[in-house]
Amino acid sequence: MLDTARAALRRGDPDAAGDHLQAAANMSHAADTELLILHAQLQRGDFRQAMAFAAHAAVGHADEPEALALYVWLLALNEQNAYASRMLEQGLARAPEQPRLLALRADLARWQDGSAALSRGPRPQPVASGPADALPPAEARQLGSGLLLGDGDIALVPSESLGARQSFWVRNGLGQTRRAEPTPTTPALSALGLSLLRLTTPLPAVPLARAPRDAFAGSPAAAVMLLDSDSADPAWPALRSGFVGRVGREAQALGFDLPHGTPGGPVLDNAGRLIGIALMPTGQPPQLLPLSRLLATGDAALSGLPTAEQAARMEPDRLYELALPFTLQVLGH
Repeated sequence: MLDTARAALRRGDPDAAGDHLQAAANMSHAADTELLILHAQLQRGDFRQAMAFAAHAAVGHADEPEALALYVWLLALNEQNAYASRMLEQGLARAPEQPRLLALRADLARWQDGSAALSRGPRPQPVASGPADALPPAEARQLGSGLLLGDGDIALVPSESLGARQSFWVRNGLGQTRRAEPTPTTPALSALGLSLLRLTTPLPAVPLARAPRDAFAGSPAAAVMLLDSDSADPAWPALRSGFVGRVGREAQALGFDLPHGTPGGPVLDNAGRLIGIALMPTGQPPQLLPLSRLLATGDAALSGLPTAEQAARMEPDRLYELALPFTLQVLGH
């Protein structure tokens, strides 16, 4: 049953996987079964439910390092670094030489420091899914972050990330992967250093709305982006929050650091509405490319985003769950 569930996840069918896993769980509460249940929840986009189940699995299978590693990594991605470190240290107190947990401790330290590169070793990751001809080859590399637009068929990405590469793929935070091709952009969009990729097979349409106006300095915001990596391995994005910085003569400061982040990810207000794109100019603090400048390009996919005039404040885990379907890992070869 577990092999059948794994195959369903690779097809992108978490509901079918869940049926098989529930049958397996009725016979045994084994760690490998519960980890697959967790991956099915994440692939469905039920992040908050998955976090509750991950906490259960990490405690209930204290002798299984993968359960704790997955929970700790998801906590850190959702900006709960202090609690993630505390849970990890408790696990290392039980198993001081466990290599999986030691590697994760080193990565968390590097991430919080923001200077040393993250390790090349494997980290907890989503299950990639998609058409067989849409999965990137082993030679592909992560190029940065992007934003899914339109009817799930357009990706907005920094032009600098694409470089001179010819083949591209995008993968959202649910692991859904598609091949993508460069498509013409407006001159105004190109002038902002942005490009468009058209997905050969659309992803599910995105639940994204835009704010009615630009965010003002000092307002709360959250940036969602992929962490820097030269691997094509599937990865969940990271969320970092803070307060929007000042508007300068040439650019607006994002206002908070994005250690090991990559440019191109969405920046949301605390109601989950798009307020811009995060950029990371070399040698400068992160910048916010605000919504007004994006809309001024006349790009149809951007101007077609619905405006949400009234929206309630969201907790960070809800913001993260909302952003998973439209935050993209951009890959190239």
